[in-house]
Amino acid sequence: MDYGRLGANGSPYREFPLLVPFFPQSVRGLYALRRNWPLLRGELFRSRRLYRLVLKAPKNKRRKVFIRFYRDTYHLPLGISHAKLYGEISGFLRRADQFIQELVREYFVEGSRGQFTINRKVKATDDPIGLLGFCFQKTAPTDAAGRKRAFEARRKLVLAQLLYEIFISARDDLLEYDQQMLTRHYEKNFFTKRSEKVLVRSVHDPDNGYQTVGILPEGQAAPPGMKVVEKPLTFRFFRGHDGQEIPVIFESGVKTNSSHLEKMLRKGIRDPDAIIDLRRYLLVFRNRWEMDRGLRVLRERVHCVAGVIHDHSSNIWTNGRADDANPHSSPAFRQKKFVVMLDGRRFEGMVQTLPDYLDGKYARNDKNHALYKLRQRLSSTFPILFPAGIYGTDWKDPLVEVNLRSKFIAENSH
Repeated sequence: MDYGRLGANGSPYREFPLLVPFFPQSVRGLYALRRNWPLLRGELFRSRRLYRLVLKAPKNKRRKVFIRFYRDTYHLPLGISHAKLYGEISGFLRRADQFIQELVREYFVEGSRGQFTINRKVKATDDPIGLLGFCFQKTAPTDAAGRKRAFEARRKLVLAQLLYEIFISARDDLLEYDQQMLTRHYEKNFFTKRSEKVLVRSVHDPDNGYQTVGILPEGQAAPPGMKVVEKPLTFRFFRGHDGQEIPVIFESGVKTNSSHLEKMLRKGIRDPDAIIDLRRYLLVFRNRWEMDRGLRVLRERVHCVAGVIHDHSSNIWTNGRADDANPHSSPAFRQKKFVVMLDGRRFEGMVQTLPDYLDGKYARNDKNHALYKLRQRLSSTFPILFPAGIYGTDWKDPLVEVNLRSKFIAENSH
């Protein structure tokens, strides 16, 4: 294995070296890491040193030794008892298993999940000291089950630590408060007091990837050969300059801890605070003309509430990707992104027309947001968490993507 290449700039393993599938078994091989990848060598030796310290300690002192080493090495917060911190780490180890299991359930049919099933002993172990033991059990190069068990133990420890740091960095209660503040700002300064629930009947063309071709008025029959999808939506109303109301769908939310973790892995970012798109919202207008009017209102009024707005990216009026730095996005997926700062908080906004919004949910081509997430995961998340050398799946094989897309389409037929 080329450890130098794995540890190069831009590689996710550079920041998460313990997720490398295989380590050298010989002393000579371990010391060869000094030349190729000092960070990996340091992480590996640090973990080995911790394991040896724990083994040397009396059994009734091992948890205290583990927590003291862990706290000093990774700068965990003071003022919390050893027992409580150890219990919290065990809780996040269980969350790490849940994270893996949810990914497997989402993308793989029941008959093909066996190879990705977590090792029984690793899954049953919520004790970090026990997991360290699995990490450093000597295994023969031909012992595939032993190497898989060691990798899954390391993966569980790494994911649990990251989830714990995300929990400290991005507190759910504070993020939820920020989202409520954003909603209050919009209700007070941009929206009228009324809202309207509408059953939207969208028409989709099966011969063109089920893209949206129009919205059916109430009582009108669908054109021959077309598919109709009914979706209840709530419209709010912007106050226009001319006194006319501009219908808009308003959705807001925060990035979940699982999404936060996945983005850190995908981007190769070790610091949870470096992921800045935690607070998000979406504005959906019926057409581009109303979108332009609504954005004009937003730009002119956001300063009245001590806010600042910055354009981020857009392909509403162009033919390329909205974000050239994101190779997984499709030029066919139309959106405009901007950033709003309110009371020192950063909110990432996205604007779409109603047909593009519906395509993101119901189209069966590159416009679909779930298929976009699949492309992301095939190129980064899956190779990191389920490396081919251990699980036997070549994530670059086009047939793998075809099979996973087929599962998605079968489960989301409408």
